[in-house]
Amino acid sequence: TGATSSVSVPAVHGMYVASKKGEAYYLPWCGGVKLIKEENKIWFATKEEAEQKGYRPAANCKGI
Repeated sequence: TGATSSVSVPAVHGMYVASKKGEAYYLPWCGGVKLIKEENKIWFATKEEAEQKGYRPAANCKGI
Protein backbone atom coordinates (compact mmCIF):
# COMPACT_ATOMS: atom_id res chain seq x y z
CA THR A 1 0.00 0.00 0.00
CA GLY A 2 1.24 3.46 -0.89
CA ALA A 3 0.97 5.80 2.05
CA THR A 4 0.22 9.41 1.25
CA SER A 5 2.13 11.94 3.26
CA SER A 6 0.26 14.79 4.89
CA VAL A 7 3.41 16.92 4.85
CA SER A 8 2.95 19.77 2.42
CA VAL A 9 5.89 20.40 0.13
CA PRO A 10 6.29 24.08 -0.75
CA ALA A 11 5.35 24.56 -4.37
CA VAL A 12 7.31 26.81 -6.65
CA HIS A 13 5.01 29.79 -7.06
CA GLY A 14 6.68 31.33 -10.08
CA MET A 15 10.00 32.27 -11.59
CA TYR A 16 10.17 35.76 -10.06
CA VAL A 17 9.25 37.13 -6.66
CA ALA A 18 8.68 40.65 -5.37
CA SER A 19 7.44 42.29 -2.20
CA LYS A 20 3.92 43.72 -2.24
CA LYS A 21 5.48 46.77 -0.54
CA GLY A 22 8.53 47.02 -2.79
CA GLU A 23 9.36 48.08 -6.33
CA ALA A 24 11.79 45.40 -7.50
CA TYR A 25 11.46 41.76 -8.48
CA TYR A 26 14.01 39.02 -7.86
CA LEU A 27 14.90 35.50 -8.80
CA PRO A 28 13.87 33.26 -5.87
CA TRP A 29 17.47 32.52 -4.84
CA CYS A 30 18.65 36.14 -4.68
CA GLY A 31 19.67 37.45 -1.29
CA GLY A 32 17.04 40.18 -1.16
CA VAL A 33 14.26 37.61 -1.15
CA LYS A 34 15.22 36.57 2.40
CA LEU A 35 14.22 40.04 3.57
CA ILE A 36 10.68 39.74 2.21
CA LYS A 37 8.16 38.47 4.73
CA GLU A 38 6.26 35.44 3.47
CA GLU A 39 2.91 37.24 3.64
CA ASN A 40 4.28 40.09 1.50
CA LYS A 41 5.65 37.93 -1.33
CA ILE A 42 4.02 38.18 -4.73
CA TRP A 43 5.00 35.73 -7.47
CA PHE A 44 5.22 36.16 -11.24
CA ALA A 45 5.69 33.59 -13.98
CA THR A 46 7.60 35.98 -16.26
CA LYS A 47 9.62 39.20 -16.14
CA GLU A 48 6.99 40.77 -18.40
CA GLU A 49 4.25 39.98 -15.89
CA ALA A 50 6.24 41.58 -13.07
CA GLU A 51 7.02 44.66 -15.16
CA GLN A 52 3.37 45.03 -16.21
CA LYS A 53 2.53 45.25 -12.50
CA GLY A 54 5.04 48.08 -12.09
CA TYR A 55 8.05 46.17 -10.74
CA ARG A 56 11.60 46.60 -12.03
CA PRO A 57 14.50 44.13 -11.99
CA ALA A 58 16.48 44.21 -8.75
CA ALA A 59 19.88 45.81 -9.29
CA ASN A 60 21.57 43.44 -6.81
CA CYS A 61 20.20 40.21 -8.31
CA LYS A 62 22.49 38.69 -10.94
CA GLY A 63 20.79 36.87 -13.79
CA ILE A 64 17.76 39.12 -14.08
